[in-house]
Amino acid sequence: MIYLFIYFNFINDENGGKHLAGANYLSKQFILSAFSHDIWIQDDTECTNKFHMPIMAIVVMDENGKNQLLSFALLPLKKENDFSCFFKLVKQHGIESVRLIVCDRYQSQVSSISKCFPNTQIIFCLRHIKLFFLD
Repeated sequence: MIYLFIYFNFINDENGGKHLAGANYLSKQFILSAFSHDIWIQDDTECTNKFHMPIMAIVVMDENGKNQLLSFALLPLKKENDFSCFFKLVKQHGIESVRLIVCDRYQSQVSSISKCFPNTQIIFCLRHIKLFFLD
C-alpha cells in the first residue's frame, strides 16, 4: 500500500482573496525507506505550468536501482523561505538527515539545505555548471 500526503498552502492577498502559495506531495512509503536518507537529486522547473509557480522535485534511487519520486512541491518563489518550508515539511515526516544532495546553484536553495540539513554534503548538478560556463 502506498500512502501519499498532499498539503496545500494558501496565502491571503490584500483584498481578502486566497491564492495558492504551494502544494507538497510526500510518499510515505519512500520516506520510511533507508534509501530516502542517502542521496537526493533535486531539480525544479521555471514556472512552466498553469499556476506559474516553480515545481521542485526530490528523486531518490531505491534498493533496485530505480528512480523514485520522494517528494515534490509547487513553491511560491525560489526564495530561501520557500525552500526551507518545503524541507521542514519533509523533515516532519521522519527524514532528519540526508547524506548527499545534488541541486542547482541557487544560493537560496543551498542556504536552505545548509540550515535544514547541516551535516549534508551538497554538490551541484553538472548540467547547470556547464550552462553557467557556456553563458
